[in-house]
Amino acid sequence: MPSSSDRLDPAGSAGSAGAGGGADPQWAPDDADWLGGDTSDSFEFSDPQMATPTDPVVVSEAVSARTSPANTLDRSTTRAAKKRVRAVKKARRQALERRRKRMAPRRRILPRTAIGICLLLLTTALAVGSISAVLYMNYAYKKDRSEALVQGLDRRIREGSQKISNEATNAQARIQDELAPLSKLAATGDTLSTLLETGRNSLWVVRTFDEAGAPAVGTAFVVAADAQRSFLLTSYDVVKAATRDPGPAVTLRQGTTDLPASLWTWDETNDVALLIVDQPSLPKLPWGRPNEVRLGTQIFAMSALGTAGGAVTQGFVADVSSTGIQHTAPLGVAFRGAPLVDNNGRVVGVATRTFAPLGFASDGVWFAPPIGAACQKVLRCEADVVRGAGAKR
Repeated sequence: MPSSSDRLDPAGSAGSAGAGGGADPQWAPDDADWLGGDTSDSFEFSDPQMATPTDPVVVSEAVSARTSPANTLDRSTTRAAKKRVRAVKKARRQALERRRKRMAPRRRILPRTAIGICLLLLTTALAVGSISAVLYMNYAYKKDRSEALVQGLDRRIREGSQKISNEATNAQARIQDELAPLSKLAATGDTLSTLLETGRNSLWVVRTFDEAGAPAVGTAFVVAADAQRSFLLTSYDVVKAATRDPGPAVTLRQGTTDLPASLWTWDETNDVALLIVDQPSLPKLPWGRPNEVRLGTQIFAMSALGTAGGAVTQGFVADVSSTGIQHTAPLGVAFRGAPLVDNNGRVVGVATRTFAPLGFASDGVWFAPPIGAACQKVLRCEADVVRGAGAKR
């Protein structure tokens, strides 16, 4: 290496001028000016892409420029060398910058020290533990909820069944309330069966002959009884032939029981007749009140002839007058003399096919004498209570 005395002196010393042979005394390059303070013979780069030695020509030219004894290096050659050195430095800086950019994400994520690695592992463990705790809590909650649902299932089933039963009962009650007005318009089978079951023991089939000698049938029902005899009302049209003397016998039948009956009295105007049998305390039918029979009242006719011990037809009151009750209940031959009853089974009239208070025959709409009309001749009554038979004819 040349000593510091070999460099050009800014004042232009004699030794330097004589050796220079035409060199510029004002130009004295410094190490740090063009080599950046680095006097090594070669450059190395840590970047794999730049891991090649620095151009030896450049280094050689730089060293020659510095160590020339005469210090007569051409200025243009020196500038070219400096330019090359700057290019090398720039390439190095660019390589280092590229490396930093590639390593930056890795440095941001991975710690550089053992403490950083421990902290990273601790943080990861805490995160895993927290997630596990949350998942377990969710599992335990769902498990407890499922067990609670299963444990209370039987109780909820019982409560639900009871609630359904109550709702069904309430619904049935509401339906019955809605059907109540309709029940006045049409009776059900249960209603007819109940009426027949209540009155069948008071109904008897009347068997006799008519004026032409043909068999005649009808119905009679018990209106009063004492310890010796029983009194029954029927239609005068059924026993009309028996009013003659001599006349055919009149027999009453109920099931397999036959009873001889005597025709006591009759009322042709109201088409009723009274039969008496020597059979004590036969069950009687209750009477209804006349003022309870109104237009539109449901009415039933009960015959003693039927496989169930009788038969029932239903209709409605079409008109009510002092002379009779006009109704729509169908009447067959066996219904002559049958009781006309209301919904409660109380007698309000006597069924007949020949009663015509207006003087003309009816067609589908029948007239019936009120039950109170029997008290005019054939029965003795006090305040609608039968006290005995009327005068014998």
